[in-house]
Amino acid sequence: GGAPLRALMQEEGAVKRMQELCALLSQAANMDPYAAAALCAKEGMVTAVDAVQKWIYDLLSVHQSGVVRYHLQQLAPLQALSKQVDLTQLLGFQRVLVDARRFSQHPLNAELQMESLMIQYVQLFKAPNRT
Repeated sequence: GGAPLRALMQEEGAVKRMQELCALLSQAANMDPYAAAALCAKEGMVTAVDAVQKWIYDLLSVHQSGVVRYHLQQLAPLQALSKQVDLTQLLGFQRVLVDARRFSQHPLNAELQMESLMIQYVQLFKAPNRT
């Protein structure tokens, strides 16, 4: 649009927000899902779901092989998280994200969708209730 500096500033803002999202995701069970959802809503549903999918891919990869593809700077948090999460639940959440990606351009309330996803993410790291 003839404004390369504005585009660059917007891109830098997006990178900063994605770094903030990684910091929130690394908090696992202690993460505030509503703060994470609000941050994701600023990026839009497609970008946010893509970012979470990449995080989950890296978490799965570290869990299985110790290798990180997307978040090289986050290796230590990913290693710690991989020891806290149940593989079956993590794979289930990955399927939920695939479905969310399909509906990411639907005119549903993006922030509510992201809140639901972030709550499910936090639940991955909570100890199961044993009664």
